[in-house]
Amino acid sequence: MKSYRNTILTTSSLLTAWSDHSDGKENIPTFWTAEEYIKYLISFSEKHNLQPHISFRHSVRSVRKCLDTNKWLVTVLGGRPCQGLERCDSYEEDPAYKPIIFTFDAIAVCTGTNTFSAMPHFEGEESFKGKIIHAEHYRSPDEFSGKHVLIVGAGESGSDITNEISKVAATSAICIRGLHGHILPRTQGNGTVSDLNTNRCRYSNPYLLGDWIGYVNQLSKNVLLKLQPQSDQSKVLLKVGELNLKQKTSAFTKFGCKNEGFVSAMVLRGTELHRDKFKLTEDRAKFDDGSEFICDAIICCTGYRNCFPFFDEFHPELSHAGMNPRENYKQIFAVDCPGEVGFFGFARPAFGSIPPTTEMQARLWAMVVDDQIELPSKRVMIKIAEEDQNNWQRRFGLDAHRVKGLVDYQIYCDMLAEEMGVSMSPTVLY
Repeated sequence: MKSYRNTILTTSSLLTAWSDHSDGKENIPTFWTAEEYIKYLISFSEKHNLQPHISFRHSVRSVRKCLDTNKWLVTVLGGRPCQGLERCDSYEEDPAYKPIIFTFDAIAVCTGTNTFSAMPHFEGEESFKGKIIHAEHYRSPDEFSGKHVLIVGAGESGSDITNEISKVAATSAICIRGLHGHILPRTQGNGTVSDLNTNRCRYSNPYLLGDWIGYVNQLSKNVLLKLQPQSDQSKVLLKVGELNLKQKTSAFTKFGCKNEGFVSAMVLRGTELHRDKFKLTEDRAKFDDGSEFICDAIICCTGYRNCFPFFDEFHPELSHAGMNPRENYKQIFAVDCPGEVGFFGFARPAFGSIPPTTEMQARLWAMVVDDQIELPSKRVMIKIAEEDQNNWQRRFGLDAHRVKGLVDYQIYCDMLAEEMGVSMSPTVLY
């Protein structure tokens, strides 16, 4: 996935950074652009001399286990291999593609969740004369200047893209499937980053108490906003509160939308909000409630699907394990290949940042493959995975069926800390 031109992360630099590599600005956290985040990652790799161990521009074609040697054979296509990897000499290279096979003791799957786009089908789209694209192909609002644009989906990318396009489009609308994510602006009214609230003090509240506190907090903010002189910012924040209160969600029960972009577009530039299904005609979307929106472009911010084609031929069970990370032990270890195959970055915090969770996952993985920690039996891992899955689905019942791997940031990190024996206190989901 390529980022669009004005990409800004929705988690602050403080919450996104690795634990052992600071940008030196913890006292003034900000939101990195895509370019700034890449610069940070490069500085991390240079600090730890990682680049000599990375092969860029390679395509993994297949992964299979050799039953004779108990090694994992990974077939790749690409340029020169990095140093230090063992070659499988028995393989006869195809002269057309020149594939290379390497052997490994364990496989860490770190492909991320934004690789294969989930493109919906709309009733009547065959007759639609306009342009339909997925958000992965969106680069800048310029190409939509003066157009009538419908954005489908109100996740974080959808919210940002709606805000951008509303500034240049003739008209714009956003269509939400059911409930939107619980909206949290990137910054609070006083200018501080909002995700400083993702802390142990707040998220150590009992589940029901935390949900109640979130509701009361939102209600009190709206009361105060109504008493203040009205500015563009206060109008947007007030609308954010109204939308959150209307659907009765909180940061404890709903997947987050950590920016208020589509709300700004609604309040400041008249973007329409639709919540119904629609069918397309030549020049418009007709919604189930009888309303219509004339459009000549549709951008589908409808997310991505987990897919692992390199497992499909030899190990379809591992491909399935990656599609639903909840079936893996602690959403990392494939129970069919314990300690040999792990999935990283597929546990997604409702609020909070993915990189710190992947760091915790990687630390646990390293201790397992280094024989510092022994995993439970397969039967026990399956049982614990089922218990964890039921707990997460109860906690995030509004989203658990569609956002696979959804977790509470603090609780999940504490769970992994317990596995490593470095937790300060036991973790309780309920």
